[in-house]
Amino acid sequence: MPRILIVDDEADVASSLDELLRTSLRDAQVETAGSFRQGFVKAEAGRWDAVMCDHRLPDGKGSDILACVARSQPAAVRVLMSAHSDFDMMLSAVNRAQIDFFLPKPWEPEEVIREMKDRLHITDRDKGEATVRRIAGMDSFRRLPR
Repeated sequence: MPRILIVDDEADVASSLDELLRTSLRDAQVETAGSFRQGFVKAEAGRWDAVMCDHRLPDGKGSDILACVARSQPAAVRVLMSAHSDFDMMLSAVNRAQIDFFLPKPWEPEEVIREMKDRLHITDRDKGEATVRRIAGMDSFRRLPR
């Protein structure tokens, strides 16, 4: 059951993504945050399989939240969303936050679901590793080469 955090100051966007993910990703647990501060607190307090952040928030940058998630929860899928596709901003986000993908606004529901399903795909081996991480309370877990 994937746990997903959505951080967006536009309530209708967060609500639409919440509904889309809950209905399309079976058993998904989705939480939303409407500001940088709320998102940062929730990102740090929870264990997430995916964190989706709008880049431009009134009180900060979503890429800063994703950079913290990259350090504290490296296995979490990190998605940066923005209506502005500025190359320098995306390059910085890739380098600092190690984002998994960029989601342009407005987004296509099929694209969101396809990308999230691909990124959250869990194999039997991954399930075992995830269970070990949760039980051990490990903040970082490096996957051994196969």
